[in-house]
Amino acid sequence: MLLCLLGILAVSATGHLVGLQRDLPSPEPDEPFFVLPAVQMAAHGSLDPHWFGHPGSPVIGPLALAYRVREVVLHGAPLTGPAPSVATRFRSDPESFYLMGRCWTVLLGVLGVGLVFAIGRRVFDDTVGLLGAAMMLVRRRRAKK
Repeated sequence: MLLCLLGILAVSATGHLVGLQRDLPSPEPDEPFFVLPAVQMAAHGSLDPHWFGHPGSPVIGPLALAYRVREVVLHGAPLTGPAPSVATRFRSDPESFYLMGRCWTVLLGVLGVGLVFAIGRRVFDDTVGLLGAAMMLVRRRRAKK
């Protein structure tokens, strides 16, 4: 059972990672809606994304934190308050910001497969959990064609 689950998670991760750098440095049409507010939050040291559309908070907030931590650790920006170097770095290297966003959504996608397994296992049994997780892979593959 554990080997089957690990296999499903590996296929999910591989499927996501194959297209990780597709079309970069040009982002997909919806990516700026998540990355730009996160960059602004990280640069201004603010928790306000100034945008409250569809549920983007599980993406925008963690991305802002990741951008800020990267700037603090690698480039010596202050931990709190404004860090205009984040916006400057975004203007010179937007690809790395979009790539970090894609990595975050890959992690969320793989964790989602694991969550479907856990729920199916809890409500029914191991077999249902594995089938649910496997069906997520099939559905995702069909949707991308």
